[in-house]
Amino acid sequence: MVDKLNRKLTMLVVAFVAALIAQFVLPFRLGLDLEGGTRLTYSVDIQAARDAGVVSAQQSDADVMAELVAIWTARVDPTGTRGVVIRRVGGNRIVIEIPGSASAVANDVETSLAQALGAADGTILLAEADEAQWDRFPTTGGVIRIGDEEITYSERKGSILAGARRGQTKTVAAEHAAGERVKLIAADPWKSLIENTGRMEFFMRANEGDLEGASGLDIETEKAKAWIDANPELPIGDYNLKLATENPGSPLSRLRFYPSKSSEADLKSDVSQAELLKRNLVPLIVEKDPDWRFGGGDVAAVRQTQDDIGFPAVGFDIKSGRGTDFGDYTGAHVDNQMAIVINDEIATMPNIKSALTGGGRIDGGARGFREEEVQDLIKVLKSGSLKISPKFESEESVGATLGADYVRRGTISGIVGLSAVVIFGIVYYRLLGLFTALSLGFNLLLLLGAMRIMHATLTLPGVAGIVLTVGMAIDANILIFERVREEVLKGRKTLQAAKDGFDNALSTILDANLTTLITGLILFFEGSGPVKGFAATLCIGIITSLFSSLVLTRVLMHFAFERGVEHFNMMRFVQDTKFKFMAMAPKALTISLIAIVLGVVSFAILPAHEKYGIDFIGGNTMTIVTREAQSKAAVTEAVRGIDDTFKGAIVQEISSSGSGGLYRQFRLEFKSATGEAGDGNTYRQTVQRALTDMLSRGPIDATANAGEITGALLYFEQTHPIADIQKKLEGIGLSEVVVQAADSESGASFTFNARTAATAQTSTLNANIEDAFANERDSNGQPFTWERPIPQSESVGPQVVQELRDKAILAMLLSLFAVVMYIRVRFSEYSYGLAAVAALVHDVLITLGVLGIAVHFDLVEAEINLTMIAAFLTIIGYSLNDTIVVFDRIRENLPKYNRAMEDVIDLSVNQTLARTLLTSGTTMLAVIIMFGFNYGTRNSLESFGFAMLVGILIGTYSSIFVASPVLLWLEKRRIAKHGETAPSAPSPVAQLP
Repeated sequence: MVDKLNRKLTMLVVAFVAALIAQFVLPFRLGLDLEGGTRLTYSVDIQAARDAGVVSAQQSDADVMAELVAIWTARVDPTGTRGVVIRRVGGNRIVIEIPGSASAVANDVETSLAQALGAADGTILLAEADEAQWDRFPTTGGVIRIGDEEITYSERKGSILAGARRGQTKTVAAEHAAGERVKLIAADPWKSLIENTGRMEFFMRANEGDLEGASGLDIETEKAKAWIDANPELPIGDYNLKLATENPGSPLSRLRFYPSKSSEADLKSDVSQAELLKRNLVPLIVEKDPDWRFGGGDVAAVRQTQDDIGFPAVGFDIKSGRGTDFGDYTGAHVDNQMAIVINDEIATMPNIKSALTGGGRIDGGARGFREEEVQDLIKVLKSGSLKISPKFESEESVGATLGADYVRRGTISGIVGLSAVVIFGIVYYRLLGLFTALSLGFNLLLLLGAMRIMHATLTLPGVAGIVLTVGMAIDANILIFERVREEVLKGRKTLQAAKDGFDNALSTILDANLTTLITGLILFFEGSGPVKGFAATLCIGIITSLFSSLVLTRVLMHFAFERGVEHFNMMRFVQDTKFKFMAMAPKALTISLIAIVLGVVSFAILPAHEKYGIDFIGGNTMTIVTREAQSKAAVTEAVRGIDDTFKGAIVQEISSSGSGGLYRQFRLEFKSATGEAGDGNTYRQTVQRALTDMLSRGPIDATANAGEITGALLYFEQTHPIADIQKKLEGIGLSEVVVQAADSESGASFTFNARTAATAQTSTLNANIEDAFANERDSNGQPFTWERPIPQSESVGPQVVQELRDKAILAMLLSLFAVVMYIRVRFSEYSYGLAAVAALVHDVLITLGVLGIAVHFDLVEAEINLTMIAAFLTIIGYSLNDTIVVFDRIRENLPKYNRAMEDVIDLSVNQTLARTLLTSGTTMLAVIIMFGFNYGTRNSLESFGFAMLVGILIGTYSSIFVASPVLLWLEKRRIAKHGETAPSAPSPVAQLP
C-alpha cells in the first residue's frame, strides 16, 4: 500500500527525533498573556528634537511616536512570533512588554573585578587576568551580580561594561573592591535593539582647506576636547549642534567631531569614557552640495559579509536613484578617508581608492566586529533609524495577563477537549480512530518542536492557530476514512478501498490545506503583530498536519494490513441522505441576509467603548500598591467590582513586589467610560476611594498636635537604615526623634515620635518631610522613594494603531484574491472562488453581529480585541476548509453525471455530509469544553471560545446554504452568458443514484 516504505519510515523517525530533542533542549516561550514578562518604559523629548531640527515642525507628536513604535516593532519582533507588546503611554512614553524572561540565565559565567563603577560615567572594568571570560559577557548588555548587588549594563567594550545602572532590580547598592567576583546572571539582547538609534551618516575627514580661512583644524579640535572636559557626561552630538547653530554661514557650521571605535589597547586601559572620546576624536566635514549628503535613508539594503582579514562585516547597497551621486561624491574624494558614522561613532573610515557607485562595507577596524555585533547592526539598519534617542526610565517584571487560574483553566480545558476528541474518534472509527490519535499526537509534537526551533512565543492568537491546525488535521483523517468507507460500500476489498480512499481524498486534502496555507503566507508577509504570529503558527501547523495525515496515517494502515487486518470496523451515524439542499437555499439565504443586516446594525449602533477593547481604542493604566500582600484574583475581583468602567480591567502583578502568589504592587489596564483616554486623575480618585481598605496609606501620615508628633507613619518603597531616616527628620528641625520599623508586609514602613514647634501646621509638616527625602539617598546609596497608593496613572494609546490595522486589512484582501485565483486554476472557473469568498464574508458578518448582541446583553466578554482578531482568522480558515471540501466533490461529480447542476450539488453535499458533521462535531466538542471551563470568568479565553463556537456553526451552515447556492447562481449565469445548455462533461456519463 505504501511505496518506498523505508524512505517514509526514515522521514518519520528523523522528524520524530528532531522534534523530541527540541522539546528537551530548546526553551518553550509563552507570551505575556500566558506567562507574564518584562516591562520596559522609555521616554522621548519630542520638543527638544524638534528644536534641534531632528523632527520637522510639520510632524505631529502622534506621528513621531507611531514611527518610533513601528521601528521598535520591526527590531524586537520582526516575525511577529515573539508576542512583544509595544504601545504609547501618556504624552511621551512608550512601554515595551517582552514575554517570559527577557534574559537568558547564565550562572556559569564569572570573572574578576578590576574596578567597580569607576569614575562617574557608569563603567565597570573587568580584570585582565580573566580575559578569556570577557567574550562570554554579551556585548549587547545584561545583568551582573557583585556580592549581593545586581547591576545592569548596556554594552560591553572589551573589558569595560558601559552604561552601568544601579537599583534596576531593587538590590541595595554597596562598595566593591578590586578582585571581587562578577557573575553574569542574565543576558539582555532587547535593550541594545531598543536603545540603538541606528542613525547612519557619511562624512569625509576634514582638512585645513575645508575651513576656508577660519581658525585652524587643530585649534578647533582642541576646543572640542576642552568642551568634553567641561561636559564629560554630555554626548558629542551636543557640541556638534552647538557648532552648527552658533556659526551660521561659517565653515564651522559644517564641521563635525565624532570618535572612532576604541582599539583593544584603549579598551583595556583604565581610563574614563571622556578620555577615550578625546583620544579618538576625528574632525569631519559636511558637504556643501545637498546631493552629496548621504545617510541611512539612502541605503537600499544591508547584508553580512567579511572584511579583509575574515572578520564579520556589514555590506551596504546605495539606492539606485542615488548611486550616481554617491559615485560622484566618492570619486571627488579619492585618497581621502570616508567616515561611516553610526550613532555618533565612526564605525569604519576606509581610504577611498576609486569612485563607489553601488555601495560599500562597514567593518570593525583593527578590533573587528563580532558575529552578534554584525547581526544586531544589520537588524537595526534594516528596521530604520530613530530620530530621537530614547531615555530609559524603568524596568519591572509583570505577571501574566490571563493569570495562573485562567491559564490553568485553559490548559485543563485543552487537555480535556483533546482527550474527548480522541476518545470519540476511537469509539467511532475503532482502529482507524487510534491511528487518528497517533497522527494527531505526532502532529502536535512536530508543531511544538518547530515552534521551539524557531524561538516562537506561544500567545493566545498562537493557540488559535493550533486550534485550526488540529481541526484541519482531524478533518484530513476523516476525509480519508469516509472515502475508504465509500469504496468498501461499492464492493471493493479493504486493501484496495484503502488505496482508492487515499487517492480520492488526496486532491481534496491538498486543495483545502493549500488554500489555507496561501492565506497564512500572505497574512505572515503582509500582516504585523498578532496577525503575523497567528499566521506563522498556522503555516507550520498546516505543513505538519499534511505530513502526519498523508504519511504517518498511511504507514500505520500499511502495517495494519501486514499484520492481517482484513477490514476496518466503523460506526455510521449518517446514512445515505438525499436532502434537497438547493430547494431550501432561497429560504436559507433570506434568513442569512436578515441576520446579517440585524447583526451588523446591532454591532454598528454599539458605543465604541462597549464593542472595542483597549487594543483598539486605548484607555488608561495605573499602578496600585496594596497595604498587605494580595493575590491577583482578589485584586482583580475588587477592581472589576468598582463600576462598569473597570468591568473588563486587566490586572498584572509586579513580580518583584512579592512571591508565592501574593504581591503588593499591581498594574491595571482598562478602557475609559467614553472609549477615549479620559482624565487619569479622575480614575485615580475613583480607584483610591473604592479600594481604600486595600490600598497602602502612604506616603506620609503625620499630625502636629501642640508641638508633639506621635505615631507618625512613613511609607517607602524600599527599606532604609533607621539612623538615616532619623537624621533626615532632625534636619527639618524636629527634636527628640525616635524612629522604629513599622509592622508591614514590605518592611519599608516606619513610625516615629518627635517634638516640633507648638505652632507647627500638619500640612507644612508633611510638606517639609516630603522635601527632606526628595532626591536623597541613604548611606547604602539607595534612593529614598515614597510608596504611594497609586504611584502612576496615565492614558495609554491603542496597540492596534492605524498601520497595523491597515496592514491586516490589506493582508486579508490579498488573501481573498489569492484564494480566488488558486481556486480558478484548480477548478477552471472563477465561480468557485467567488462563492467561497461570499461564504467567508457571510460568516464574518454573522459572527460579528452575534458578538454585538452578546455585548449588548452582557452575555459574555465579547469585545473586539487582538484575541478576537485571531478568532476571526481561525473562523475564516475553518470555513474555507469546509467549503473547499464540498466544492471538490462537486468538481469530481460534474463529469460523472449528466444531470442539472443543482442535482449534482445536492448529491455532492449529501455525500460529504457525514464528513462535514463529524469534523464540525469534533471541533465543536473541543471548543464547547474550552468555553464551558471559562464561562463566567470574563477573560479572553471565554470570548475566544464563544466566537469560535459561533463561527464553527456558521461556517458549517454557510458551506451548504451559502457557498453552494452562490456557486449554482454564478454557474447558471456563466452558462447562460456563454450560451451553454449544460455543464460540459466527458463521456460516458452516469445517472444520479
